[in-house]
Amino acid sequence: MDANRKLFKKALQKCKRRQDQLQQDELALSYSGGDFGKFWGKIRQQGGTKTSSQCSSIDGVSGDSEIAEHWASLYKTLFNQKQDGSLEIAVKQYINNNSKSCDQKLFNIYNIVNLT
Repeated sequence: MDANRKLFKKALQKCKRRQDQLQQDELALSYSGGDFGKFWGKIRQQGGTKTSSQCSSIDGVSGDSEIAEHWASLYKTLFNQKQDGSLEIAVKQYINNNSKSCDQKLFNIYNIVNLT
């Protein structure tokens, strides 16, 4: 009986994977075909349930809006950090030194990367 159950479960998993693959293919075709109404309709059908938050406290902060503000402040400081400024100074000097002539010189990323 255990062998039959194992075979059944294996076949069921294969059917579920195939069904998921067919749904994904249908979504991809509707999106790539430009039928966005059908695409979003299928997304709504599949998504049906709203997710609930799993974590109630992050870094000692609790509550949805408080956690969102906490993450916003973390990312704000992270993305607005200035490094020591040496690269910025080197780039500005390179541009100033190489752009004084009348003929236009083009800069590319390799010129800038070689400064570091």
